[in-house]
Amino acid sequence: MKPETKFRRAVVKLAKSFGIEAACEDYMGGLDSRTRKAWKTFILKSDKAELPQGFAPALEQLNNETFEGIHAMTGLPCRIEMAVRVMKLDGRYFNFKDATLIPRS
Repeated sequence: MKPETKFRRAVVKLAKSFGIEAACEDYMGGLDSRTRKAWKTFILKSDKAELPQGFAPALEQLNNETFEGIHAMTGLPCRIEMAVRVMKLDGRYFNFKDATLIPRS
């Protein structure tokens, strides 16, 4: 299973444990070829207007995990940092950083 799939499933499972019906979808990604470090960000979409207490710190802890993988083109090992950095709650978009929701203008 790809690391991205594992991460998305872990985020959805965490959301369900807090009573949130949510979807976790790809948002942006990139690769630094010198350090072989990849990053991928995701958007969490939910119809809820607010997050339950304790969900943001738990999600931020999940965001701090780094996955080891193999680059598809080179076959060399690489590190993949994945995080939910955008949320769509009840139709409004927020940036998510350091367990804090920042409204987008």
